[in-house]
Formats: sequence, C-alpha cells, structure tokens
Amino acid sequence: ELPLDEGYRLQRQMLLAREGQFLWLADAVLAPPRAAGENPQHPKPRLDYSSWLPLAADISFQPAEETHEGVLKYKKKVQATVLPVAFPEWRAEQFAGELSVAENQLQLKQTVQGDNVYAPLFIDLDPDRVKKPVTWRRLTVAENLHSVPRDVAAGFRVQAGKDQWVFYQALAG
Repeated sequence: ELPLDEGYRLQRQMLLAREGQFLWLADAVLAPPRAAGENPQHPKPRLDYSSWLPLAADISFQPAEETHEGVLKYKKKVQATVLPVAFPEWRAEQFAGELSVAENQLQLKQTVQGDNVYAPLFIDLDPDRVKKPVTWRRLTVAENLHSVPRDVAAGFRVQAGKDQWVFYQALAG
C-alpha cells in the first residue's frame, strides 16, 4: 500500500497461481474515509487511472479486434492471454478504458466516476489454454439484497477453456 495525495491510497495486488498458471495484477485506488456527517449524495469524483507493465524487447502485444483482450507473443508464438477484466468483454459496449502497448510497455487506462477504482489484469500463462476460448464478466455484488456500486465492491468471473475463477475485492467498508 502506498499513500497518495489528498488522502488517497494505492493498494497493489499480485497473485501468481502456480497450479492455475495465471497472473492476477490489480491496483485499487481508494479514497480517504468520508468525514462524519458528510453528504453521501455529493458528486463522485472522476478518477483517471493508468499503469504500465514493461515488456521484454522481443515480446509484442496484439489486441483482439472484437473484444478487449489481447495476447503476448514471442516470435509470432502466443505466450499469454491478457484480459482487462474490469472492462466489458466486447468492444461494442462503451467503456472509458484502454489496453494497449506504447514504447514496449503494456498500458492499462481506466476512467471511473466514483470514490474508488479497481483495475485488474488477468494474464493466462498456460501454454495449452492460450489456444482455447476465453470469456469474462463483471459480476454484480450485493449486500442485504441490494446491489452495491462498483466503487464499493468488485467481482469478476474469468473462464479459459474449461477452467473458471471468481475474484472479489471490497473497496469500501
């Protein structure tokens, strides 16, 4: 965790699943706690998030045409699939975010209207699974039978081939 300006905090998560053969990289940018008596209906701030992941000189990133995923290649051979799971799967759905490459760095950009932002990447490292179809969904998180806003909690389901994983992150108390 790293303190930021104006009371914000950055929490970075890294999970390398040896048996599952995937890497989960996620940043959570968290707003300072609200002051007692502060109006919960105040306009939520706009948060612009971006991160970069350096790539080796001979690794290239190729984005998919219809979906937001992409693949990492070494000498034209696919080595890994990269899923920006906070994005909708299909590019046809409007979303303020981008997964791209610039100056040999994988770049994740995301803009949200809210107190907190969660920006995860799922990187599938299984050489057999990279040839299989993948899909992911942002899940609705609920508490006491009411859905909570995306800046309060985030949930995701990822499927690659026949393997599936569910991820959850609370962002506010």
